[in-house]
Amino acid sequence: MDLDSHQLQAFKHAYSELESTLSGVNVLIETYFADVTSEAYKTLASLKGVTAFGFDLVRGTKTLDLIKGGFPSGKYLFAGVVDGRNIWANDLAASLDTLQVLEDIVGKGMNHKDFGMECNSRHFLLLIMLMCSVRQTNL
Repeated sequence: MDLDSHQLQAFKHAYSELESTLSGVNVLIETYFADVTSEAYKTLASLKGVTAFGFDLVRGTKTLDLIKGGFPSGKYLFAGVVDGRNIWANDLAASLDTLQVLEDIVGKGMNHKDFGMECNSRHFLLLIMLMCSVRQTNL
């Protein structure tokens, strides 16, 4: 989310105009392939009516630090822990380590966090294998 302060304020204003029409709709704001700036993270976290946030945590190592500093309560986190640019060479151990860190922040149980690619992808086989691996370690 490479927006300067002026653009972030414009985004926040546009979202606030739409907010009243979103009643009963689950809103997911997702970024990918990059870090989110501190200012952008604060802006996103302050939005009312957002159900979930999705962040790239493969290349977004600074974003992970922002989440460690505080994640909005009652929100879902979609954690992009699989390298969407090269899923076949993904570091599964690093993905699991990141998920364990997030579990301490967001809470135990899949009702507060989900995980997947750092971007949309049609390569579900690896994601399913990773999900099975995580579930086995949580048993």
